[in-house]
Amino acid sequence: EPTNGCNLDCVTCFRNAWTSDLGRMSDATFAAVLQGVTAIDPPPTVYFGGIGEPLFHPRTVEWVAQAKAAGARVELITNGTLLTEKRSRQLIDAGLDLLWVSIDGASPESYADVRLGAELP
Repeated sequence: EPTNGCNLDCVTCFRNAWTSDLGRMSDATFAAVLQGVTAIDPPPTVYFGGIGEPLFHPRTVEWVAQAKAAGARVELITNGTLLTEKRSRQLIDAGLDLLWVSIDGASPESYADVRLGAELP
């Protein structure tokens, strides 16, 4: 989890009841996680995302590449609002195996009701 922060304020998010401080993973913590990943045989799947928006952290693309270099399968779960063509290409180049995009609405109106601060393209 690179960060438990997010760029949206979704009504269904359990972060609404979160009492811990918001923050970002440090380089030292990621290095320790990566060291643990390299010690597992076969290498595990590394998931970026779950609590916060992983693309909200400036080092996520770099960390995806490092996890891939360690032999892990890498998946990223995002709300998609910070995905640009450039960032998408960076994730592909980093070796991302699977991108999960959460879309909580079948129409622009229902999406906006859940994903406060975002618009369904």
